[in-house]
Order: sequence, then C-alpha cells, then structure tokens
Amino acid sequence: MVNLESENRDHRETVDLLIADATVLPMHGPHQELPHCSIAISAGAIVEVGPHEELRRRYVSSRTIDATGLLAMPGLINGHGHLFQVMCRGLGDGCDLSNWAAAAIWPIARQMDRTACEVAATLACVEMIESGTTTVADSHYLHAYPGAQEGIAQACITTGIRAILSRAAMDTQAVPEFFRESVEQAVSATSRFIAAWNGRQNRIMVRPEAMSEVAASPQMILGLRALSREAGVGFHMHAAEERSRPERLEREMGHRTISYLDSIGVLGPDVVLAHCVWLSDAEIMTLAGTGTSVIHNPVSNQFLADGVAPVPMLLAKSVKVGLGSDGAASNDSADMFEIMKSTALLHKISSMRCDVLGADE
Repeated sequence: MVNLESENRDHRETVDLLIADATVLPMHGPHQELPHCSIAISAGAIVEVGPHEELRRRYVSSRTIDATGLLAMPGLINGHGHLFQVMCRGLGDGCDLSNWAAAAIWPIARQMDRTACEVAATLACVEMIESGTTTVADSHYLHAYPGAQEGIAQACITTGIRAILSRAAMDTQAVPEFFRESVEQAVSATSRFIAAWNGRQNRIMVRPEAMSEVAASPQMILGLRALSREAGVGFHMHAAEERSRPERLEREMGHRTISYLDSIGVLGPDVVLAHCVWLSDAEIMTLAGTGTSVIHNPVSNQFLADGVAPVPMLLAKSVKVGLGSDGAASNDSADMFEIMKSTALLHKISSMRCDVLGADE
C-alpha cells in the first residue's frame, strides 16, 4: 500500500525557512491583509507567499516559525538617522537647533573614536531591528578619529541590518574647527570609503553627503556632488531644517535653500534631502520637477521646535517622501512605528483634517 502523505513529503521542495500561518500585509494597496498565509524563504530571498495549507504541502523547511496570530509585513526603512547619537540620548532636551549641537553633540562627539562609534551603532541597529526596521540611512559627520566611519559600517555588517551610509562633511565656521575638513580631504576620504565599503555583502551602500546648506560651503557641496556622479552613487544633504537657514541664504545669495541647490546643479533623482521643513510653493515644484526625494523627520522636528514640513503638499505634487527617526539626541527613540504614528497625528492636527495621511499611506 502506497503512503501518499509520505510520497508527497518526499517531493516537496526544501527551503531554508518557512514563516507559517501568518496574516501577511503585502503593501500592494489599502486593506489587503492576507490571513493564514505562509512565506517560503531560501538563500535570503522570498521564494513564495501563499495560503498556509498549500505551501505546507509544497515545501519542507530547515526551520519553521509558527506565526499563528502574528502579522508579517515588509521590513521598515529608517530614511535618516545618526547612529552614533545613541551615546547622546536625552542630552538635547529643551534645546532648539541653534544651541542643541553645542549642548548635546559636540562635547561627547570629541570622544567618539572608532570603538565608540561601533558600539553606539551596534546598540542603535539592535534597537531598530527589534522594532521592525531592516534598513537604515545613516549620516555620519564625526571624522576626527581614523576609522570612525568604518566602525559604523562594521556595526551594520555585524548586526545584519541593511544600510545606506552617508559620509557627511562640514567645512564652515558654523561648526567647531575640530570637526571641519577641507574639500580635498572630504572628497578623498569619501572616495576611499566608497571603494572599500559600497556593495559590501550586498547590504551596504555608500553615498557622499554635504552636511547642510550652512555647515558645508558651495565648494564642498559641489565637490561631493561631483564625486557622487563620478562614482554612480546617490547624494545626501540636510536641507531647510530650521526657518533661519533659507532666510539667511536668501539674504546672502538671493536664493532660498532649494532654489540655491537647484541653481548650482545639485538636485536630481539620485538626491535625498533630510527635513525640508521650510519650503516655498516654488521650491516644492522644483523638488517635483527634479525628482529629488525628501525624508520627513516628524519627531525630531517637533523635539527641536523646527516646524512642520509640508508633507501633504509634497505628496500632492508627487515628490517622493520617506520617514526617518533622525538621531537619538533629538528623538530618544528609533522606533519607526512611533514615527508613523507621529507623522499621522502631526499632519492631522496641523491641517485640521482627519483624513490626511491615513494608516495605509
């Protein structure tokens, strides 16, 4: 007598992992939860998602996670942060952006060598992984000690998170001399970092970053932007985070932040700008026309009383907007579920509309 169940098992495909009997949230559209589904995974890639009973008949796994009663969804992406700032958690309370760095960042930052940066980044990555984040975009601007940025990168490799690592450079009197670099130093060091780490284990991407419109000179911005194009990688900046910054640029150069960056040829679809709180209508159209993306940091912007970024207007003009936690010194957390909740609530109350930025969006 043939044992059909045994024969069926023998013909099942072997996979590394089966996440069994979950409610799957595929993010294909609103309210498309798929109950009693399983996910077959091999070699780090999803092989199939389908009804639990069907996949149980077709696959045998080396490891099975019983996800009954649990939700399975894509990993979250933290679009902007500063991993080293775990060491600065709680120090920025009561400060606005004009005095926050002096109170919360610069004193500790002077001690952040490679070991300290690696330990801090490890703690930050574990916190994010435990709350569902699988990718982080980090902006690191402490380069006084050799290998500090490499410590950040190694922490990302060790913890298993995916990372977009921006080597941010500063050269103006807006920052202490201890943290400044020349344009030549920044371009050369960033080029070496790209060569050594970009593509590492298929989980690390490296990008140049000119820190901000006030911390980086036009020469620094243009030098690093040229490197990003030459290396075929993206480009990052902080932009229009504080009200005074675009106003100052307008007085000194005749341009607000976004129009200034556009006038010197920086913007484009490979550019990601963090914050973008203070934008004119014309600048929103410029972002849309150039394909430049924005990362919204709602908790940090509230923490520092920066203002409310015009996210609904950006989305209405088809600007790509992601979410970020920013650093622990202006958030105290890297939990992206908290960021999503804060985003929804902030824009509902600021617009006085309950239908703005619903859960699915």
